[in-house]
Amino acid sequence: MDRLIELAEISTYRPTGGNLLKLFEMLGEGMNREEAKIKFQEQGANAQYFNVIYNKLSSKLTEGVLLNSFKDYSLFRKRYFKLLKDFTACKIMIHIGDKINGIPEAEKVVRKAL
Repeated sequence: MDRLIELAEISTYRPTGGNLLKLFEMLGEGMNREEAKIKFQEQGANAQYFNVIYNKLSSKLTEGVLLNSFKDYSLFRKRYFKLLKDFTACKIMIHIGDKINGIPEAEKVVRKAL
């Protein structure tokens, strides 16, 4: 859970309810993964369900990193992260078959990077 704790510190995602919120609050309490799993099992959930919730929270926190404004970073780092985010979006568009939009956007990103 140390990885999720660090991820939660830089992610903009915050769960609003349900088991994702319970697990997120356990992160805030400093519980490790095994302690959190035991607590979930005490509440009637099985180990597989805990793993599903854990992976879902991890995924949502990771997506939240891409939505981060990075306002506390230097101008150079902000520009660098913006380029990475834009380039990632272009790669996704190209991979899902939206080459009409993905390629021109990628060209813009490359021009900005130079």
